[in-house]
This record gives sequence, structure tokens and C-alpha cells, in this order.
Amino acid sequence: MLTEWGILLKKSGEVLLEISSKDNQKIKYAVRLKQKSFRKQETCFLIEGRNMMEEALKHPKLLRQIFVEPKFADEYIELSQQHPEWECYMVDERLMKHISDTENPPGIVAVCQIPSWSGVDFGSKNAFLVFLDHIADPGNLGTIIRSGWALGADGILLSPDSVDPFNPKVVRASMGGIFNIPVLLDFPVDGLKCLKQNGYKIFCTSLQARTEMFSLDFTGPSVLTIGSESQGVRNVIEKICDSSFKIPIKPEVDSLNAAVACAIIMHEAWKQRQGFTLS
Repeated sequence: MLTEWGILLKKSGEVLLEISSKDNQKIKYAVRLKQKSFRKQETCFLIEGRNMMEEALKHPKLLRQIFVEPKFADEYIELSQQHPEWECYMVDERLMKHISDTENPPGIVAVCQIPSWSGVDFGSKNAFLVFLDHIADPGNLGTIIRSGWALGADGILLSPDSVDPFNPKVVRASMGGIFNIPVLLDFPVDGLKCLKQNGYKIFCTSLQARTEMFSLDFTGPSVLTIGSESQGVRNVIEKICDSSFKIPIKPEVDSLNAAVACAIIMHEAWKQRQGFTLS
């Protein structure tokens, strides 16, 4: 048992349990959370780094386990005592690299409960929502989540074939946004139809559109639809939309990255909804 668990670290009368083996069940559990199927089964995911931990600490009920290298242990001993429901363990650099999804681990990894969101979280508002149709790139999705958090989006709706928002790469790119903006998975086409029946205007981007972004009104209940990086918005989705539009860019430039385009449009919507439109 000593080879599996290591020793107790004692600091100022407090203790952290040190894990020293890859065969420890806590380590195996954390490593398996890098798999989508296991995240879905356990409704948990991994976060890494001190910045993500700072954001997670604003949602303490979601934290389950913390793995920390000795150099950061002192910072989390007191916190672990304030939250006895957390499991807090010290691991060496070798084990941290085993748990981490990054080439250069940041020294702290935590297991968190996946936040529970539903349409009720924005259904009664004059909401601005973003529907992502088959977004496949983790970095793009994470950036869109971060931008949505920064620019006042009320929720992000993901089509069934989009990348998992709790993929470690998405979580890192979201920079804490994953805790702060509702993200609904497997949002169906019929869900868009239902929103439209309830007064939402559905907008979508299209390179072939004649209407430009600045002529649109995002001040009412709105859904912005962004298509996949390679194919754009599917025809079945575009037929539901009230209006398709494009971002005016230099004619010699083919298109914009999905996350960049989404952020530009969200910024315009945020300005309008905050009353900052230009006369």
C-alpha cells in the first residue's frame, strides 16, 4: 500500500496525501477522463493550470479532486481543509505529466463535475444565442465559448456532430468560459424550429449572402448560426433561418476562421444590445 499511496505530507499541522504510482485508482480515473466516452459516463472533466483553477474556485461545488505538484502544495492545503468534500493529492512531475493532456504540464490538474445547463437557463429571456453547426476544431470551439462569455452571449447550442466541449483542448481554449456560459449539447434542428416559433430570429453566415452584418438587428431574441470550418452552415439549417448574411472583408481574402468570424459578429450584437450602435 505504501508504494501505491506514498506518504503523508505535513505542513503546519495540515496534511495532503501523496500519490506515487500510476497504478493508483485515482490516477487511472483522472487519465481516463481524457476519453470522451468516459467523461460522458462520469459527467466529469479535467482542468489544468492555475488560471483555470482560479475560475473553478468560483464554482467550488463542481470541484471533485485536485492533483498538485509539491511546489504548489502550500497554496491548496488550506483550501482543501475549508472544503473537506474535495480530494486533494500531491503528485510528482512524472505523475503530473501522466495525468496532464499538455506537453508541459502546469503543475496542477483537477477533476470537475460537468456543469448542468438546460434551456430553462435562457428560455425566458430576450436572449442572444449561438448555434454551432458541426464545429469540429477544439481550439475554435474553446475560443467561441470564451468570446461568448466575454461578449454577453446567453448560451451556446451545439449540433450533435460538434466536438465535445469538455475535450481538454476545448477547455483550455475557453479560459474559464466553460464554467460561465450555458453550453447545450446535441441541440437538434427541431430545437431551432421551436425557438423560431417562440419569437427568435435565426441568422446564419453565408459567403454567398448579399446582406452584410451591419444591416442586421440583433437587439431582439436572436440565434446566430455558425457553420463548420470546411462546409459552412448546412442547407437544412439555412432553410430555417430568417436571414443569411456575410461579414464585409477585403475581396481578395477568401474567408475568416470560424471562431474569428463568430467573435466579430458577437461583438456587433453585444454593441447593439448594449445600446452602442453608431448613428
